[in-house]
Amino acid sequence: REAVMLIQLRSAALVLLIRMLNLRANYRISVMLHTWEAIFARMTEKGATAFDPLYHTHVANMGSFAATRTDLMKKTDQSRRLDETFAPHAPLFKECVRKCLDENIISNDEIRSDTYSSGKFQGDKIVEAMISLTKFKNPQLSGQACALMIRHMAQRTRMADDLAQVQLLVFSAQVEVYHDTVAAVKKLTGLKKHLFNDRPEAYTEAGELLATLTRYITVSAENNSSLVKENQRIMLNRELDEPILNILRLNLERDRTRRLLATDPSDKDTDPAVNEPR
Repeated sequence: REAVMLIQLRSAALVLLIRMLNLRANYRISVMLHTWEAIFARMTEKGATAFDPLYHTHVANMGSFAATRTDLMKKTDQSRRLDETFAPHAPLFKECVRKCLDENIISNDEIRSDTYSSGKFQGDKIVEAMISLTKFKNPQLSGQACALMIRHMAQRTRMADDLAQVQLLVFSAQVEVYHDTVAAVKKLTGLKKHLFNDRPEAYTEAGELLATLTRYITVSAENNSSLVKENQRIMLNRELDEPILNILRLNLERDRTRRLLATDPSDKDTDPAVNEPR
């Protein structure tokens, strides 16, 4: 029994360590966003429009053998423009790298788990500790130890993956879409029960919300195709599709009395909707 309790204790400790790794990942994202804000502020003060090549960047399809010479030339030109844009801010990037990868965040100077670099696993205390936990021959504990060890060894790749999931709201129009989307998710979730009860005011409010959101993802004089794509990303990232799908899943009830009372054979297959607004 004591051995089982020790395994459970070790398992709980690994869960705590995973949460600490999540906190470290959040810290790194915060540092990188702070660096971006500092660069953006400098460019804004100088009146630069250097973010245009970032926003309108066309990425050539390098994975296809059908990529044309024009596409490759465009990609080369855009890379050069990006290098020129951010070259004056090299010290900020170096400081960001130092804070994220070259100094301890949640670890101490002896373990130094926050400064692990790829391939340097020999003598690493975290790797050794996780391997030792697999010797208890407990599937759950071994799985947790392996997951944490992989997370530890691939932390730089994980940081890049996490950053790729971050969407920056550079333009004021995107900020407006973001706030409207967050409010719509909350409102549509609350309206579902009222729509289920067929309350007319709920249908009106839901229709107005959906009309507003539809304008954000419709190409128009105010929204070009690039902005529409960004708005779609914002809505998907905030999981707007979930409350909308929940509403679409509401059953459409049918009135079968007309079929039973019909004298005309053509009316026998007609079951009008009871809750037609759905």
